Amino acid sequence: MAGMDRTWRLAYRSLVVCVALTQSAAADLFINEIFFNPGGSARDSRDEYVELRGTPNMPLTKHFFVFVENEDDELNQGEAGIVEAIFDLNNYSLGTNGFLTLRQAGSSYAVASGTTDIVNSGAGAVGWTPGAGSPLLFEQQVPVGTNNYLEGGGFTAMVIRNTGDAVTHRPQIGMDLDVGNDGLDSIATAVNGWRSNWEIIDSIGTFGESGEAPLGRLYAPVNFGFEVVGQPVFPGGPIFTGPNLEPGAVYVGLEYEVEYLGRWGNSDGQTAADWHVSNLTDNAATGYVPGSAEWRQSGDHVAFPGVSPNVETNQGTPYGTVLTNTLGAPNYVQGDFNRDGFVDAADFTVWRDASGATGIDLATDANRDREVNQTDHDIWKARFGEPISSGGAMAMFGPAVTTAVPEPNSALLAFGVAALYFSLRSRSDRRPRYCKLLPIAPRS
Repeated sequence: MAGMDRTWRLAYRSLVVCVALTQSAAADLFINEIFFNPGGSARDSRDEYVELRGTPNMPLTKHFFVFVENEDDELNQGEAGIVEAIFDLNNYSLGTNGFLTLRQAGSSYAVASGTTDIVNSGAGAVGWTPGAGSPLLFEQQVPVGTNNYLEGGGFTAMVIRNTGDAVTHRPQIGMDLDVGNDGLDSIATAVNGWRSNWEIIDSIGTFGESGEAPLGRLYAPVNFGFEVVGQPVFPGGPIFTGPNLEPGAVYVGLEYEVEYLGRWGNSDGQTAADWHVSNLTDNAATGYVPGSAEWRQSGDHVAFPGVSPNVETNQGTPYGTVLTNTLGAPNYVQGDFNRDGFVDAADFTVWRDASGATGIDLATDANRDREVNQTDHDIWKARFGEPISSGGAMAMFGPAVTTAVPEPNSALLAFGVAALYFSLRSRSDRRPRYCKLLPIAPRS
């Protein structure tokens, strides 16, 4: 059924209802990247950014990018659930390439052509605090001048669409989504008028720093944080049993500080594999140029299960890989040599043509050993097919298409595979799907 025409696909989709906590699966709009809490307070007010991706030229009328507090205390008397920062997207549209970036004052990132690129500016602009005449529409809970960056301790970030009255039901600073911080009247319940008129299109939650996860609360379907379930909260301390989450939500414990949340390439689902969660570095030994905006994959001196030693990433990204050079384009995926957000047959040709090249930051150097060789091909082969559409597009419309992975001496096969791959696996199918079939009533 993967090859069925558009008419049949639309007819088939009319039989499904999509559900995932409170998150909509209908809209083609995603949180693509959030870089927050870069090293050094001066960097916090320059190098943070957020990025959305979706349908090209999509108007964002009545859309907002909201950050919700994650902190709580042992008596459930913290501020978990409080709306602490809001980017008002009403006046914007996604760019002709389907991307929108929001950047701080003084930001120096390169942004791809066709992107709607909103940079904080105007008289007195600092960090995220807009200056007079700035195109950035941003509000924050703390007083202006005391904090010009996103909270490093973490948050739940949500893209929402207000389906109600434009004034009465818009998000406002200080709104409490979880009165009592116990989850009983949380977002999933949506009992209040302004809350029930929010359509949560995409979200991601994180505890960015150590020690917050045992007491806080997160509100996204997938959440990451600096604590590992089953391990002590601190040496000799109590065993961490997990944070407070919404019903059915997933928590992935990490042993490093979180500074970067990005979708893995052009992923569109809501599993841990759809996200790239990292700590970044400006260590000059990685090739970072002092003062530049090309932050890189960080590492530590502790090896932990399931991740390569000394690398602080949930996706095995090699130490020193540039991760902040894709604004207005698909995010990094190891093995994606043509940088289109997918590891597929087209990448084989790029690897083949570059084989033998040497240097730093080569697009086809998958393991970052500064040489394009057989090892890079083997990594591409192992990653072939990523990111997998975890929403199950192929499962909905028919069995998944399996494609042989070409070998280095099979150039003609690569082109044949590419043709088959793109004819059977339309990328328009790679959308979030949190769906179940409605029962069809028998005929009377």
